[in-house]
Parts: sequence; C-alpha cells; structure tokens
Amino acid sequence: MIRPALAYGAEVWYPHITTKDANRLNSLQYQIIKRCIFAYVTTPLYITHLLANIPLLSDFLHTKVIRFNMTKDTNIQDRQFLNELIANVTEHHINTKFKYLLTNSNVTFKSFFDTNIPKFVTPNRYTTPFFSGHGPFAYYLHKININTHPCCQCGEEETSLHTIICPLNTNITSKYFPHDTSTTEFTESKQKYKKFTKMCKELYFKQIMIHNTTYTHCKYLRIAHSNKYYYYYNVIISPARLVKFFVSRARLVNDSLVELESRIQNTIKNFNKLTK
Repeated sequence: MIRPALAYGAEVWYPHITTKDANRLNSLQYQIIKRCIFAYVTTPLYITHLLANIPLLSDFLHTKVIRFNMTKDTNIQDRQFLNELIANVTEHHINTKFKYLLTNSNVTFKSFFDTNIPKFVTPNRYTTPFFSGHGPFAYYLHKININTHPCCQCGEEETSLHTIICPLNTNITSKYFPHDTSTTEFTESKQKYKKFTKMCKELYFKQIMIHNTTYTHCKYLRIAHSNKYYYYYNVIISPARLVKFFVSRARLVNDSLVELESRIQNTIKNFNKLTK
C-alpha cells in the first residue's frame, strides 16, 4: 500500500531527483522494513533489505523508469515478446543490485549467505540478530557503549558467530546440530533452517539473561543511568514501570529483597534527575 503510493508517477519525476533525495526515499523504506524483520535499530540498511528480500526503493523506482522507456521507445510489435524482454531486463537489474548488496554486507552476514539467500529463509526476532550480528552479544553491546567489555565468559570476543560455536553453549547447539556444522549449512535446507531457528531462540533468551537486556528492555535499564541512552531511545517511562521491570528481573537473577529495593530506589533517583 505504501510503496505504490510513493512510486506513483515515478517514470516522470524519478530521473530528475538528486542522490540525496533517493537516499531519503531508501531511508523511509528502511525504517519500515527494520521493524518488520525485528532488527535492532543499528542493523545496516543492506542487511535489512536482503533479509526482507525487498529491493531498495531507489532500485525499484529505477526499474519502473526502465520499463517505461523500453515500452515508449521500442518498435517491437509483438507485445508478449516485449513484456518478456522488459521482465528479463528489470529482473537482471534487481538481481545485480542484490548481488552488490550481498557483496558489501558485513562479514557475519556473508558467513551465513555466501552467494544467495534461499526463499525459505524468513527473518524473525531470534534469527535476525544472529544474521546481522546486532543483538544481545557482548561485542555489539560494547560497541554501542552499553557493555563494559566485548568478551564472552570463555574469554573470546562474543559476536553472534562466537555465540553459536562457544563451548559454553554446546548443551544447546548439540541438541539441534550434534556434529560440527559450518554457518552456511544452517540455511542449506528448510529442515535445517527450522532447527537453526529453534536453536537461535534458546541462545537468544540465554544471552538476554546473561546481559540483562533485550531490544525493548534495555530502554528501561539504561534510561535511568545516562543521558546518552535517554535521548538515544527517546522514550519517557514512569518509575512504576521501571519497578515492574526490576521485579521481573530479580526473579531471573535471584536478587534478594534488600538488593532489589536498593536497586529500585537508586534507579528512581537517577530517573527523576533526568526528567527534571
């Protein structure tokens, strides 16, 4: 519904817009897709479009212009042949752009998809962080100044790839993949991808408990500690909601009532300082 409205009359106006305007259009679509595939706010534009299997809006508009120009300028009388020719040209253009996006994506993403992305791969809340590397992993959290160090409990840098092969997680990974498996094999077939999704779900929740943070919950944890996080997430929440979150967190980490009460009081004080 949104893209047809944005693309209305693109054959006329798109050839005359600047690169800056084209990037703005891409950014608009990027913000929508990012939420659809449950990606973290910092997930790169290329990866979100590749996982969603949707071309950049600028590429989509460019194919509309190509189709229009071929229809207008050609002398071919056979309409069926002309339509097939246009379809082949536009498909080649989109495929070329997808290959370019895949080539320029980060190392983590390319380790899962070396040449193409199978159609059965549907991103969700659990697999997207592992594909992109942007999720509840110490290396990423350290990169955005939420964690104090980038290392796993085993001593290695805790990226999404390391989380899968970490010896501390073998009790989870061995249930789904008993033998050593390369990352490209996780997306080889639909059956393996289903197993991979279940494995990612367990690992995801384990990582949340280790770092006491999630895509949404880290808003509540960090908003009370620093102005930086307060403005980064641009969210205002009540102290009552903070208390509710800390109570649920205490159950996970077995905090005593004294520790819980102390943490809540300190958090509310910091929260009140920020909102004055």
